[in-house]
Amino acid sequence: PPPRATSAAAGEAEVVFTDPPFEVLCDEGFAPLRQTVSCTEVGNFSEVRECRSIPCVPLVVDNGRVLCLNNATLGPVPCPESHFYRFPFSYEIHCNAGYSNLPPGVVAPEPPPGELPVLEEAENLAQCTDEGRYTTYRLCEDADECQRGVATCDEVSTDCVNLEGAYACDCKHGFLPAEGEGDRCDDIDECASRSNDCDPLAQCLNGPGSFACSCNVGYAGRRGVRCGTISLGVRASPEERESLAGFKLLTMPVVQITDPWGEYAIKPWSEERQEIE
Repeated sequence: PPPRATSAAAGEAEVVFTDPPFEVLCDEGFAPLRQTVSCTEVGNFSEVRECRSIPCVPLVVDNGRVLCLNNATLGPVPCPESHFYRFPFSYEIHCNAGYSNLPPGVVAPEPPPGELPVLEEAENLAQCTDEGRYTTYRLCEDADECQRGVATCDEVSTDCVNLEGAYACDCKHGFLPAEGEGDRCDDIDECASRSNDCDPLAQCLNGPGSFACSCNVGYAGRRGVRCGTISLGVRASPEERESLAGFKLLTMPVVQITDPWGEYAIKPWSEERQEIE
């Protein structure tokens, strides 16, 4: 379309060299937006460029979706296939699930009670300029949900593993996948399933992801995987010592408790709980 001229001299029958210059405006969506035109000293107008539409290539963002902003009624909506990307339209870019335009290391804020953390992203706009290029915008890249704190994996029974655009909750050793639940695993009861190597003279004690063996009363052995009858022995004989006051002191003998393999057992009937890998 032709440009529209406006100035103080526009309504005069004749424009002379000394009149103020014209402001030449193009309609919205056409460029150049504004030109200055004046009457030259030889009686001609300075050059006026025709208003023309400035297209941009269709905006496509990997792992994201583009919304059109130039609809005053509907607001941001997905751009239709027939949309003409052109100056001066603006576009809003949102990343797909599992992707973000924030740099790595940005952790999601603590959510309100009862709500799950949300993977955030920064405002991301692109505008088609009168040069046929888009203004700088952020790319959508894989977000490490495990590192950003938005994964829902159970910390006791699973390990969070980042995937491209997603994440997985892998069961830890000693756990099995819970039926119908992808973010936690069920404990394997090694004692009930007899998948343990506890000695027959020991008790099996199940725990989260592990088990422990404890020798029965009167028996001792290494970690309960082997148990035998305890025996008593004197480790040190009594000896006499003279106190500072001149009295004779007799030390008590030191007795040790050992298992059949000669290992020292302090309290074989109440051994500390130990995990068996």
